[in-house]
Amino acid sequence: MTTVRLKDTIMAEIRPTSAGDFKNDDVSELMVKFNRSEVQKLVKIGDITLYITGKVDGAAFSGNTIIRVIGSATSDKSSGNIKGSEKK
Repeated sequence: MTTVRLKDTIMAEIRPTSAGDFKNDDVSELMVKFNRSEVQKLVKIGDITLYITGKVDGAAFSGNTIIRVIGSATSDKSSGNIKGSEKK
């Protein structure tokens, strides 16, 4: 997972990772996680586009999603979650 990066700077964590058909659409997806404090440095309140790039088994890939960050762009002390949700 050392080639998988968020916004070309934040490397994916070594663990946990998982591969499978999470959306039940007959397409295999790869789940990776990123360091929370590093991601929090990138996000601001509002709509932002996050880009991910990398290689898996030698095949290059890239993708993006738009998320909406609401409230503060810091950890919610009661839950430890970044306040935000994927924009639909």
